[in-house]
Amino acid sequence: PAPSPSPTLARPATAWIPAYGVPRRASRGRGLARTVGSLSASQRVAEVVWEDHGMVREFRTVGVVGLGTMGAGIVEVFARNGLHVIAAEIDDDAVARGLSHLDTSTSRAVGRGKLTQEDADALLARITTTTSLEDLADVDLVVEAVPESLELKSGVLAALSKVCRPDVILASNTSSLSITELS
Repeated sequence: PAPSPSPTLARPATAWIPAYGVPRRASRGRGLARTVGSLSASQRVAEVVWEDHGMVREFRTVGVVGLGTMGAGIVEVFARNGLHVIAAEIDDDAVARGLSHLDTSTSRAVGRGKLTQEDADALLARITTTTSLEDLADVDLVVEAVPESLELKSGVLAALSKVCRPDVILASNTSSLSITELS
């Protein structure tokens, strides 16, 4: 079946990136996190695969800019599924708040039996934090999850386009702004 026109994701074992790629069976039979719109914590992201006109890419290291509620959730989904994540925030206080979100969420998952303490520790070990966008220079994918402001999001994406390699995919977690205007 063809993907729907909305930025929805995948059915089990099939990865879709709407409007950019073609469906591909993920080699580990996992789903794909959406790269436009918000990420759902229920979606599996263990091996994100991009296929576009015969080019296949695997993302091993992901950057996330913004560690608020949404950004921390995005970081957790990627890290929970084995990807190394570099999470960037504006200052050390914001990093501490973001890490608190992550600690609360993983502790809650452990308490509910959805995650073992060992898995929670491994998840948190896969996360590196920074206050510098330059630390995202070597990632394979960056998701911006800063507050919903056209100027702020555009500025972050412009700064990332200068820092990151030309082949890095820049994605937005916007829920109300035009992705075309952000680009």
